[in-house]
Amino acid sequence: MVTIKVDNLINFVSEVLVDTPSLAVVDGKFGYGQTVTPVAVRLGIEKCKKAGLAAVALRNSGHLGRVGDWAEMAAAEGLVSIHFVTAAGSLLVAPYGGVEKRLSTAPYCVGIPRQGQDPIVLDFATSVVAEGKCLVASRGGKKLPIGALVDADGTLSEDPHVLYGPYTPDGPRDHTAGTGAIRAFGDHKGIARRRAHRHRCDVVGPALRQWNDGVLHRPQGDRHQQFLRWRDHPLHRFHPRHQADRGHGVRAGSGRSGAEDPRRSHQERHPLA
Repeated sequence: MVTIKVDNLINFVSEVLVDTPSLAVVDGKFGYGQTVTPVAVRLGIEKCKKAGLAAVALRNSGHLGRVGDWAEMAAAEGLVSIHFVTAAGSLLVAPYGGVEKRLSTAPYCVGIPRQGQDPIVLDFATSVVAEGKCLVASRGGKKLPIGALVDADGTLSEDPHVLYGPYTPDGPRDHTAGTGAIRAFGDHKGIARRRAHRHRCDVVGPALRQWNDGVLHRPQGDRHQQFLRWRDHPLHRFHPRHQADRGHGVRAGSGRSGAEDPRRSHQERHPLA
């Protein structure tokens, strides 16, 4: 158990559920993300320095703030770090080929230290724009890129009303009130990468917790897969499939048709392969 105090105003306890030489799962107990996250990152830094590699999952945390801060924290210790972030219930993004909110903006971040120079930090949402950019645009700031949003009828838009619905200049913004969504980046390849991102977040933490039992716990990842597949809109054409699924189908089809199977041919040519 780790107790954190900030200016004697915040006092909460986070719990390390898994603690091995190179793995950890930290339960933030729904504390402030910007006070919980440093605990997890410091733990990962300590383990990486001792073991050479570390994986840490943080769950039940408030908003983390700028993810690049945590990459810079690791880079200051001379370590490369990769960060996958998701937010349960934060539905803002339509998958490729879809029009309904099914995903969070799922930030991705990498930090690479450089001797005598600032680190290289990649920190971005895996949607065309972050939701914060939509908020800024809705308040009269920089406009969104053309086609950053998609409305319920499939029309591409850059109007924040598509995401937020009706609002006044100084009023609140509610992303559940709009009829549309932010578009995912990268088309079909982007959504495949995002799915892998989400499954890492959903599977790794529970799997690490059950690591000693040798059990891979996947219910959350499986539920998310079904959520993406579920379609109730005539324009929601996206039917996600793993590339491995597609490859298996191709190999099965080639076997039935008598077409050459490259794997078998390779093994025949190279008996030791």
